[in-house]
Amino acid sequence: MPADITSPALGVVAGSGMELRDIFDVITAEIPFTQFPQLPPTTVDGHQGRFLDGWIGDQRAILQQGRFHLYEGLSMAEVVAPVKIMRAMGCQEFVFCNAAGGLFPILEPGELVSITQFEPWYCTRLPSQKTVHCKLMVEGCPLAGSYLWMSGPSYETRAEIRALQKIGHLVVGMSTLPEIRAAQRLGMPCAALSCVTNVCGDATPLSHTHVLEVARESSAALCRLLRAHAQTFGQ
Repeated sequence: MPADITSPALGVVAGSGMELRDIFDVITAEIPFTQFPQLPPTTVDGHQGRFLDGWIGDQRAILQQGRFHLYEGLSMAEVVAPVKIMRAMGCQEFVFCNAAGGLFPILEPGELVSITQFEPWYCTRLPSQKTVHCKLMVEGCPLAGSYLWMSGPSYETRAEIRALQKIGHLVVGMSTLPEIRAAQRLGMPCAALSCVTNVCGDATPLSHTHVLEVARESSAALCRLLRAHAQTFGQ
């Protein structure tokens, strides 16, 4: 099917290590971030730095491969710039994916969680500290729960984990909240999916390499959920 930039698109943002190219039946364009002067270079492993434009069945979709984080020393405007670019490209709805730490032992690496709300841990760089609720859910996802956002870039200490567990959130991570707030300010409905890449408090040493490996192994399951979600676009 030929590209049609006038067709409304579902925007999908890939998390660290996620290989989501297979959500498409047809890819009509690969657009590197370097074509957009407002986008800085990607610096975190597992973030390729490009947009893929294509079709899932008869639904147009745009996949962002590579995201930006406040812990990279970037401004809030730089972190959320891809949201505005994808809106200009025709996106009318978003699914933000991310790699996250599971806060309870019931969560196994590789499990997927549909996020119901985001709560920020105190950060002076956020304009407000309000909880953000997702307007959409990804049906078919086995688990649903809330995400606690921390600015990073370090993993949580055991003392922090115990404190976070008392709050009651299911997963914790360092991305997505700034972007989802930006999208909602633009009036765009959003959903979010977390891939649990490690269980907080486990004796296994944490590393970004491990995060990338688990996210990559979970990509096929993520693609199935995203392809199914695309069929509900606009409903």
